[in-house]
Amino acid sequence: MNRTNTKWIISNAIVMTLALLLAINTQSVFWLPLVAFSSFCYLFCSSYNASRPSNSESTNNLNSYANQITAFRFLLSAITALVVFQVPEIVIFFLFGLAILLDGLDGYLARKYKQVSEIGALFDKTVDAYFVLLLSFILVLKYEVPFWFLGIGYLHYGYELLLLGLGWQDLPIPKNPIGKYAAALLFISLLSPFILPAYIYLVILYLSAILVSLSFGLSFFYKLKAASVKG
Repeated sequence: MNRTNTKWIISNAIVMTLALLLAINTQSVFWLPLVAFSSFCYLFCSSYNASRPSNSESTNNLNSYANQITAFRFLLSAITALVVFQVPEIVIFFLFGLAILLDGLDGYLARKYKQVSEIGALFDKTVDAYFVLLLSFILVLKYEVPFWFLGIGYLHYGYELLLLGLGWQDLPIPKNPIGKYAAALLFISLLSPFILPAYIYLVILYLSAILVSLSFGLSFFYKLKAASVKG
């Protein structure tokens, strides 16, 4: 990963941490989409400026179908979050559900139209992280979800900052074998409070929290192993 994107990952984790603290302090979801939108704009502006000297056509922008889908997912989730207390729960469920279902489409379009890029993969991954944090905060604010669940929503950003502190952010590791299952269960659990009673959705949330924690723990173990080999 190039230095520009690495620096953005670090700065994004920091500003999203501040956004979460503001959201908690004000009990308002507004800060999360606002700060995330600003951060994503900076990502694409810095990527565009970095690619200009080459004068070559690049997929590192919003002209690609994949990045447009990812941007739509972000905007849809942001707008839905801002009206989450004014719109019926079933509508919120379908809108957030659509944002999740479109998650696989951007990767498919990137491969189909040969628009795969580093920034596209980074954009998609970080929108997923933002989406998890956003929904986690909404569930804590709106439903009987314990405050500690925000830690699950924040795991991606905390993990990035931990790797930065250890200097392990660029260490290559094998693919996490339970990562996709943990992500799938987490997305399902985040939608469940909109349509299920508390005694059911809380069980699903607890199970997803355990699996996600194990997934991040396994990734950290791989990083630790790679660091020991390198050292």
